[in-house]
Order: sequence, then structure tokens, then C-alpha cells
Amino acid sequence: MLDAYMLGCQLRKVNAGEKSMAQAIQDFEKEMIARAQEGVSLSRRACFEVHDLDAITESSALFQYPQIARMEAALSQDISVPS
Repeated sequence: MLDAYMLGCQLRKVNAGEKSMAQAIQDFEKEMIARAQEGVSLSRRACFEVHDLDAITESSALFQYPQIARMEAALSQDISVPS
């Protein structure tokens, strides 16, 4: 869902004449890959933590949802690339 929103933000810039289609796709892919790498890393940590109940704390990967926070920020501010 976040991917669709982020791609849409880039396509609006193409429509407004702010960037080329190629640049918009490249910018989208760069952001998406960085976000996906973070998600995969958190998922991997969560898998290990789930098998060691003593490792589960409030700071565990199981309780970190960076994509949700980014999407909420993007939707509330209507920005193209949340930080």
C-alpha cells in the first residue's frame, strides 16, 4: 500500500512537469529498496526473537513498524518521500 502511494507521489511530479518518468521511477525504486531492506532486516530479527522469548522486549523488532509511521507521516503531510 505504501509502495502505491509513494509511486503515485512520483507520478504526480511527472504530471506536473517537475521530473521525467525515468527519474520518477528511479527515485521511487531508490526509496523503496532502502525501505524494503530495513523491513527485511526487522523481519529477520523478529524471527530470531520469536524463538527466544527472553529476547522479546519493548525494543524488539516485533514491535517496530517503520512503514506504518512513514505512511502516516506521508498521508498527514502529503509529502512525496517521508524521512
